[in-house]
Amino acid sequence: MRKLYLPLTVIGIGGLGLLFATDAGRRGLRRLLVALERSPEALADFNQFAQNELDRIEAALKSVAESLESAQG
Repeated sequence: MRKLYLPLTVIGIGGLGLLFATDAGRRGLRRLLVALERSPEALADFNQFAQNELDRIEAALKSVAESLESAQG
């Protein structure tokens, strides 16, 4: 996997450069920024949804850990 870090990094940086270099990429970024400015409550809703999902995942992991501990001991 370590052999892939450099090529993947170069591809990622090249993709970002292409995004900023083309008119379509700049227009897309502008639209994204305008949409984010117009809807801060949508971001807050997404943040709350993401936090709820993380809490649910944490609870599931704790349950698995408790099950594994009880099975070992």
